[in-house]
Amino acid sequence: MRRLISKPFIPSPYQTMNFALLLSILCLNSPTWAVPQTAEQNVTASSKPKLESVVRLIKLTWKANPTATAKSIIQLANQIESSPEDIAKVKQLLEPSKELLDQALAQKEDPRFAAVSCLTAAWNDPRGVDNTLQLIMDENQTVDIRQLAGNILANKHPKALNDQIAASFTNTSITASIQAELSELALRNGDTTLIEIVLTSIPKLPSEIRPTIVERATQRPSTSLTLLQLVEQKKIAKDLFNTNLLQRLQESGDPNVREKLKAIWGTIRLDNHEDRLSAIKSTQKTLRELKGNADNGWIVYQRVCGQCHVLHDRGYEVGPALTNNGRGSYSQLLSNVLDPSLVIGNAYQAYSVLTTDGRVVTGLVAEDSPEKLVLKIQGGKLETISREDIEEAKLSTKSLMPEGLESQMTPQEIADLFALLTLENPPGNQPNSLIPETPSSLHGQ
Repeated sequence: MRRLISKPFIPSPYQTMNFALLLSILCLNSPTWAVPQTAEQNVTASSKPKLESVVRLIKLTWKANPTATAKSIIQLANQIESSPEDIAKVKQLLEPSKELLDQALAQKEDPRFAAVSCLTAAWNDPRGVDNTLQLIMDENQTVDIRQLAGNILANKHPKALNDQIAASFTNTSITASIQAELSELALRNGDTTLIEIVLTSIPKLPSEIRPTIVERATQRPSTSLTLLQLVEQKKIAKDLFNTNLLQRLQESGDPNVREKLKAIWGTIRLDNHEDRLSAIKSTQKTLRELKGNADNGWIVYQRVCGQCHVLHDRGYEVGPALTNNGRGSYSQLLSNVLDPSLVIGNAYQAYSVLTTDGRVVTGLVAEDSPEKLVLKIQGGKLETISREDIEEAKLSTKSLMPEGLESQMTPQEIADLFALLTLENPPGNQPNSLIPETPSSLHGQ
């Protein structure tokens, strides 16, 4: 009978590494492997992993799995970013690995480069700080890395962060998405000077991120007021504010903000207007389903809009000219066309006049004197009414622009009109672009 001789099992270096990694993970997650702790220590341990365990895992995986190492380093960086008291301890624990950290800091292609840069920036290593300033502008990095880098810089190196963001507004090679992130960092963490730089730069930024930055600025009372002051000074266009933002600002508890709103926009309706909301929703559906013809849109425009508005030198000037007003974004345009009484500017508050002979004349005040009242009416005409012929004159709560314009057009005419209105320049002009948020399907793209 053949005798089986068993050989002793000798693990390979790879198996030894895997076993060590498994053992480390068990130590990290299983309380039965941990040293007995006091009640206070147990509370801390339940809220965040032990620093020693994470550092041990970093050392075990450094050569075998650089990607896993990077994740552990990011975990450490996040932990000390929220708990600055741990910075000195982490630095001490990693002191024996200083040479490895130095190598990662010097090689951008190293998978651990970004993580080590963020970690060392937290304890003021100049190389880590310099690298981290570049990370926030690097679109090849993940959003999580850029946000971590930004948070560390904001907490530990605010002046360097502010200088970097300020310089970015003159750098034309930065993408729109990175510019939006840098703007958000500035609004959240920047000083007054930097915030003003960001806000005054809005008109020069890519059109697709302007509404986003305005929305972020209105989330904070201090930046809201600064933003409104710049609008009042005509350094920022009113059209960048959609109606939702205006209503939110109107409902804010800051009387200075409400005062600025009134001075700039006039009356802002806060109550719900269900039929107008329904009309906007229905029109949005139409504009997603149909392709419009901008050239045919001129025909619809002359009939529906041109009696009171000028667009690219066509039409009559009664209400605001549409070339540079009311088209800051697709959502704003929809609201202005279909819910015109939601926001009524001070200069466009309509007056209704009942004359002694029974006529009712509605228009915008062009002249108001003791002798006469002159109203500008549709078609750009002026209607002069003697004071002695006025029975009653009152400010209207409705816009001069009528509601229900959608009922005056077929679905295809609506698509044609909005195909025209959503172009930045007249049809056929090159270059041309769509206003922000416009569905590409409306133009067959």
